[in-house]
Amino acid sequence: DLAVDAAGTLWVALGRTGEVVRYRDNQVEYVTAADGLPPLQVNKVFAERDGAVWFLGRGAIRYDDGVYTSFTEEEMDLRPGEVVAATQDASGRVWLSARGEISIYSGNVFSVLHYAASPDSLLITWPIVEAADGVLWMPRREHLLRYDGTTAQQLELPITEPNLPGEVLIDAAN
Repeated sequence: DLAVDAAGTLWVALGRTGEVVRYRDNQVEYVTAADGLPPLQVNKVFAERDGAVWFLGRGAIRYDDGVYTSFTEEEMDLRPGEVVAATQDASGRVWLSARGEISIYSGNVFSVLHYAASPDSLLITWPIVEAADGVLWMPRREHLLRYDGTTAQQLELPITEPNLPGEVLIDAAN
Protein backbone atom coordinates (compact mmCIF):
# COMPACT_ATOMS: atom_id res chain seq x y z
CA ASP A 1 0.00 0.00 0.00
CA LEU A 2 1.19 3.57 -0.54
CA ALA A 3 0.30 7.20 0.04
CA VAL A 4 1.78 10.61 -0.74
CA ASP A 5 1.80 13.23 2.01
CA ALA A 6 1.27 17.00 1.62
CA ALA A 7 5.04 17.56 1.21
CA GLY A 8 5.20 15.08 -1.69
CA THR A 9 6.89 12.28 0.25
CA LEU A 10 5.87 8.81 -0.90
CA TRP A 11 5.24 6.34 1.95
CA VAL A 12 5.05 2.60 1.19
CA ALA A 13 3.85 -0.21 3.48
CA LEU A 14 5.55 -3.39 2.34
CA GLY A 15 2.69 -5.66 3.47
CA ARG A 16 4.00 -9.08 4.39
CA THR A 17 7.15 -7.75 6.01
CA GLY A 18 5.30 -4.92 7.77
CA GLU A 19 8.12 -2.54 6.94
CA VAL A 20 7.76 1.08 5.88
CA VAL A 21 9.72 2.78 3.10
CA ARG A 22 9.85 6.51 2.48
CA TYR A 23 10.83 8.12 -0.84
CA ARG A 24 11.79 11.79 -0.69
CA ASP A 25 14.45 13.96 -2.28
CA ASN A 26 15.19 11.14 -4.76
CA GLN A 27 16.19 8.87 -1.86
CA VAL A 28 14.61 5.58 -0.77
CA GLU A 29 14.94 4.83 2.93
CA TYR A 30 13.51 2.32 5.37
CA VAL A 31 11.73 3.89 8.34
CA THR A 32 12.56 1.91 11.47
CA ALA A 33 12.50 2.05 15.24
CA ALA A 34 15.79 3.99 15.02
CA ASP A 35 13.77 6.76 13.33
CA GLY A 36 11.16 6.62 16.10
CA LEU A 37 8.63 4.35 14.37
CA PRO A 38 6.98 2.27 17.10
CA PRO A 39 6.66 -1.49 16.48
CA LEU A 40 3.67 -2.39 14.30
CA GLN A 41 3.15 -4.81 11.41
CA VAL A 42 2.22 -2.05 8.93
CA ASN A 43 -0.05 -3.19 6.11
CA LYS A 44 -1.65 0.09 5.08
CA VAL A 45 -0.58 3.72 4.96
CA PHE A 46 -2.84 6.77 4.71
CA ALA A 47 -1.97 10.47 4.37
CA GLU A 48 -4.16 13.25 5.73
CA ARG A 49 -4.52 16.43 3.70
CA ASP A 50 -2.54 18.42 6.29
CA GLY A 51 0.45 16.09 5.96
CA ALA A 52 0.00 13.71 8.89
CA VAL A 53 0.54 10.06 7.91
CA TRP A 54 -1.13 6.99 9.42
CA PHE A 55 0.46 3.54 9.51
CA LEU A 56 -2.18 0.86 10.01
CA GLY A 57 -2.10 -2.75 11.15
CA ARG A 58 -3.22 -4.28 14.45
CA GLY A 59 -3.44 -0.78 15.84
CA ALA A 60 -2.34 2.51 14.29
CA ILE A 61 0.50 4.99 14.35
CA ARG A 62 0.04 8.65 13.41
CA TYR A 63 3.12 10.55 12.24
CA ASP A 64 2.83 14.35 12.40
CA ASP A 65 5.60 16.94 12.44
CA GLY A 66 8.26 14.35 13.20
CA VAL A 67 6.37 12.74 16.09
CA TYR A 68 5.02 9.17 16.05
CA THR A 69 1.94 8.51 18.21
CA SER A 70 0.77 4.91 18.69
CA PHE A 71 -2.83 3.88 19.25
CA THR A 72 -3.96 0.42 20.31
CA GLU A 73 -7.21 -1.15 19.18
CA GLU A 74 -8.56 -0.47 22.67
CA GLU A 75 -7.66 3.22 22.47
CA MET A 76 -9.47 3.40 19.11
CA ASP A 77 -12.41 1.50 20.69
CA LEU A 78 -12.16 -1.27 18.08
CA ARG A 79 -12.31 -5.05 18.41
CA PRO A 80 -8.92 -6.71 17.99
CA GLY A 81 -8.08 -6.98 14.31
CA GLU A 82 -6.27 -5.29 11.53
CA VAL A 83 -7.24 -1.73 10.56
CA VAL A 84 -7.87 -2.08 6.83
CA ALA A 85 -9.28 1.22 5.61
CA ALA A 86 -8.93 4.92 6.26
CA THR A 87 -10.29 8.12 4.79
CA GLN A 88 -10.57 11.74 5.78
CA ASP A 89 -13.91 13.52 5.48
CA ALA A 90 -14.47 17.13 4.43
CA SER A 91 -14.39 18.31 8.06
CA GLY A 92 -10.95 16.73 8.64
CA ARG A 93 -12.04 13.71 10.71
CA VAL A 94 -10.15 10.48 9.96
CA TRP A 95 -12.28 7.34 9.64
CA LEU A 96 -10.62 3.99 10.40
CA SER A 97 -12.20 0.60 9.76
CA ALA A 98 -11.41 -2.75 11.39
CA ARG A 99 -13.50 -5.94 11.61
CA GLY A 100 -16.69 -4.20 10.62
CA GLU A 101 -16.33 -1.35 13.11
CA ILE A 102 -15.60 2.28 12.35
CA SER A 103 -13.51 4.51 14.62
CA ILE A 104 -13.44 8.26 13.99
CA TYR A 105 -10.40 10.36 14.96
CA SER A 106 -11.04 14.06 15.54
CA GLY A 107 -9.01 16.48 17.62
CA ASN A 108 -6.92 13.72 19.24
CA VAL A 109 -10.06 11.88 20.37
CA PHE A 110 -11.57 8.65 19.02
CA SER A 111 -15.27 7.89 18.83
CA VAL A 112 -17.03 4.89 17.32
CA LEU A 113 -19.75 4.91 14.70
CA HIS A 114 -22.52 2.73 16.16
CA TYR A 115 -25.08 1.21 13.85
CA ALA A 116 -27.45 -1.74 13.87
CA ALA A 117 -25.22 -4.78 13.58
CA SER A 118 -26.08 -7.53 11.17
CA PRO A 119 -25.06 -11.20 11.52
CA ASP A 120 -21.94 -10.45 9.47
CA SER A 121 -20.89 -7.57 11.71
CA LEU A 122 -17.38 -8.98 12.02
CA LEU A 123 -16.76 -8.64 8.30
CA ILE A 124 -14.17 -6.12 7.26
CA THR A 125 -15.53 -2.81 6.03
CA TRP A 126 -13.44 -1.23 3.28
CA PRO A 127 -12.90 1.15 1.61
CA ILE A 128 -14.58 4.24 3.07
CA VAL A 129 -15.59 6.83 0.45
CA GLU A 130 -17.08 10.28 0.90
CA ALA A 131 -19.49 11.52 -1.80
CA ALA A 132 -19.68 15.17 -2.88
CA ASP A 133 -22.74 15.64 -0.64
CA GLY A 134 -20.77 14.54 2.45
CA VAL A 135 -22.38 11.09 2.73
CA LEU A 136 -19.90 8.35 3.62
CA TRP A 137 -20.26 4.96 1.93
CA MET A 138 -18.74 1.71 3.22
CA PRO A 139 -19.24 -1.59 1.38
CA ARG A 140 -19.69 -4.83 3.29
CA ARG A 141 -20.41 -8.33 2.10
CA GLU A 142 -24.00 -8.04 0.85
CA HIS A 143 -24.88 -4.48 1.74
CA LEU A 144 -23.64 -0.93 1.88
CA LEU A 145 -23.36 1.19 4.98
CA ARG A 146 -24.46 4.79 4.37
CA TYR A 147 -23.69 7.49 6.92
CA ASP A 148 -25.08 11.00 6.40
CA GLY A 149 -23.46 12.64 9.41
CA THR A 150 -26.17 11.69 11.89
CA THR A 151 -27.66 8.36 10.82
CA ALA A 152 -26.03 5.09 9.75
CA GLN A 153 -28.16 2.98 7.43
CA GLN A 154 -27.55 -0.48 5.96
CA LEU A 155 -28.71 -0.88 2.36
CA GLU A 156 -29.10 -4.41 1.07
CA LEU A 157 -27.59 -5.23 -2.32
CA PRO A 158 -29.35 -7.58 -4.75
CA ILE A 159 -26.52 -10.11 -5.19
CA THR A 160 -26.73 -12.91 -7.77
CA GLU A 161 -24.71 -16.10 -7.76
CA PRO A 162 -21.14 -15.60 -9.01
CA ASN A 163 -20.26 -16.90 -12.47
CA LEU A 164 -16.57 -17.37 -11.75
CA PRO A 165 -14.71 -18.18 -8.55
CA GLY A 166 -14.35 -14.95 -6.57
CA GLU A 167 -16.61 -12.98 -8.91
CA VAL A 168 -19.61 -11.21 -7.43
CA LEU A 169 -22.27 -9.74 -9.69
CA ILE A 170 -24.82 -7.10 -8.85
CA ASP A 171 -28.27 -7.73 -10.33
CA ALA A 172 -28.92 -4.36 -12.02
CA ALA A 173 -32.51 -5.33 -12.78
CA ASN A 174 -33.49 -5.00 -9.10
